[in-house]
Amino acid sequence: IYTGRNTLSLHDALPIYGYFYLAKKGKLSVSEQQTFIQKNRELIVAISLLRQLYPRLDKGGIISFLQTVTEYTNIKKENESIKDKLSYFSWIKNKDDEKEMFEQFFKYLEDRNIIEKENINNTDKYKVLNSISYYISIVESVEKGDEND
Repeated sequence: IYTGRNTLSLHDALPIYGYFYLAKKGKLSVSEQQTFIQKNRELIVAISLLRQLYPRLDKGGIISFLQTVTEYTNIKKENESIKDKLSYFSWIKNKDDEKEMFEQFFKYLEDRNIIEKENINNTDKYKVLNSISYYISIVESVEKGDEND
């Protein structure tokens, strides 16, 4: 499986991408959707946060660490609940240190092959990898399924 950065063997990809979704032909049942969401909840919340900050986010796009923090600050003025999503990815005790929380968030996304630094020497610009499309399509599929039920 090609993630945009490298090629993963199917064995390596399974924990990242959800085995039954890749292997199953046809639509997922409701229980399969729920199982997938439970196993990938953190990543789905991460994608949700990114999409809240960047509504038109798609593979191949470039995001800036500093711009992300700025967008977050602007949204937080109108909607404090966004801080809960960011806090979800923070392992520090001081939940007021939003810069540190964003550093952990970006590291989380890098570790899961969602983003990668555009240039090793530039820590501000990140490329959105192809794997984000996979999670966006799953979230959209589940949302459409909910509308049809």
